[in-house]
Amino acid sequence: MRPVESVVAASVRRPWLVLCAALLLAALGVWVTVTRFAIDTDTAKLIAPSVAWRQSEIALDRAFPQRTDLVAVVIDAPSAEMAEEAADDLATALRAKPDLYRSVDRPDGGPFLARNGFLFLPTAELRSTLEQVSQQAPLLSILAGDPSLRGFADTIRATLLGLRSGDVGLDDLAPRFDAFATTIERALAGEPARLSWRAVMAGGEGSLSDLRKIVLVRPVLDYSALQPGAAATDEIRAAAARLDLTPARGFEVRLTGPVPLADDEFATVAENMELNVGLTL
Repeated sequence: MRPVESVVAASVRRPWLVLCAALLLAALGVWVTVTRFAIDTDTAKLIAPSVAWRQSEIALDRAFPQRTDLVAVVIDAPSAEMAEEAADDLATALRAKPDLYRSVDRPDGGPFLARNGFLFLPTAELRSTLEQVSQQAPLLSILAGDPSLRGFADTIRATLLGLRSGDVGLDDLAPRFDAFATTIERALAGEPARLSWRAVMAGGEGSLSDLRKIVLVRPVLDYSALQPGAAATDEIRAAAARLDLTPARGFEVRLTGPVPLADDEFATVAENMELNVGLTL
């Protein structure tokens, strides 16, 4: 009798013993699975740390930890002032949750750049900016001394006096008064309206860098979850909603960076999970 046949014959003669042994092995398998197997969605562990380039990457991450595990929050706003305020408000709200975020930074804003931002402009752009500021100095001084409706009326009067004296022309005033008129008409119509003084003084609508701000966030990641950064990114979206940074007010808040991209990749694993598990079983 061949070995396989002898095993089958022995199993047939002792069915209850075989059944008990099978149940015991199954229970042992379940125990090993529960105690020894765990999900780990840290993609950095897919490559052995002994690999040369991986060692260099680990050393780089240790030297510059601020560049790892980032979520870049990109905020687009209708005006430069609204973009700056939205980025500050969102950063403040996220810093209040240290259990979800290790750090929250403003690479394109903050107290330092507010005081020293001109130092980082190209020479030509700096010269143009200073010329615009000097040209608008009389108007700025009026608003700085009286930031009310009366001060606004005095600003318009001073502008018209400049037109009468020939210091400014109609072509120079048209963009400014168009902006005034548009803001006032929207406010009277009950629509959200806010005048961008920076755009008015610059004679345009502002550059993309003025209307777009970035908040860099390093979240606390949960590698035992399928999407390690899901809790952090969900809170960012919820905070933006609480601050009313919505398309209805002209805002667009988007998330990018290594953490959201990795979460999106892992999210594909959950697609059609019920069907896949059923077919596998």
